[in-house]
Amino acid sequence: AAILDDMEFRYNIETTRRYVWGFSAGGFVMHAIALNNADYFAGYAISGAHLGYANSGGYTPANAARQLPVFISVGQSDTHYSTAVADLPDFYNAGWDLNNNIWFDGFVGGHVLLNDLPQKAWDKICISTVLD
Repeated sequence: AAILDDMEFRYNIETTRRYVWGFSAGGFVMHAIALNNADYFAGYAISGAHLGYANSGGYTPANAARQLPVFISVGQSDTHYSTAVADLPDFYNAGWDLNNNIWFDGFVGGHVLLNDLPQKAWDKICISTVLD
């Protein structure tokens, strides 16, 4: 939180449109940061990760202050795929709604960050918050 506050102090950041993204281990971290600071972020995306490690630290959808939009993308041959799918009910049970404020993109491929993922995430988490 101190790093984010420092960035806002130093730069002209639109505080109602803060988005974060993490890939692989960064996805675990971004999930924990976003859910622990749900009122701070407009939405977040993770790729090539499952959420079990963050959830075990108490950063679960049920503990979030609000249901911020989330885009999860993981390749079907990624070792994290089955666990990422298994993580989805944690969101549903906490009130998230598939294709409304949570999107899951299980693409053909492995542990990679595809070129079209930023646009896919933007089209879901960012556009949906602008329309609210």
